[in-house]
Amino acid sequence: MNCNIKTATFVWCLVLLGHIDPVVSTIRDCLTNIKLPKLFEYDDFDECRTWNPSFRYCVVQAVIQPDNTSPIWQNISVISANRRNFPHDQLERGLCLQRCLNQLAVSHQISVGLVESNLITEHEQNAYFGQCLNLELETSYNLHATTTVMNCITEDDFRISLGAAEIVFIGMVVLIILLIAIATARDLRGDLKNQCKYVDMNYPQKS
Repeated sequence: MNCNIKTATFVWCLVLLGHIDPVVSTIRDCLTNIKLPKLFEYDDFDECRTWNPSFRYCVVQAVIQPDNTSPIWQNISVISANRRNFPHDQLERGLCLQRCLNQLAVSHQISVGLVESNLITEHEQNAYFGQCLNLELETSYNLHATTTVMNCITEDDFRISLGAAEIVFIGMVVLIILLIAIATARDLRGDLKNQCKYVDMNYPQKS
């Protein structure tokens, strides 16, 4: 008899006997003894970027597959059935590809040489993220999930790329600055010449 059935039976017995106060603590103890997967968990982005200049950091959504033989899944299904709660069968993870590959290499699911390789296709990347996330779920909770990569950030996103319009705009700004500088220099030169002529005309001549 699993934890949910025992709890439900115990609750009804106590209700019939008129003892309702211990019910809340009993339910709490029963549920907290079973640790559920975190809804949101993210790898450190700065560390991920430091590990590899060609890093990849992706947000992955996982949907836990039903397993009625698992007490953890039974608690997840009970909690998720209440609309006031977050669906605990849907998880979100921020995963660093390099850390993921390291974990898979340690568990001998991929070769160590692949960890240093940057020649990984998007399809392979998504498969590795699925393996990595399921490795965590299977090891800690004996559960399995289907995964979907939502979006990714790479080093290319931090490189400034200018389009034709931006280049033309920058060129025009530089040209205007140069024209203003040239015009200002000519005005200063003209003012200097006028001052010199004024000094020559007012300087007393020797007889």
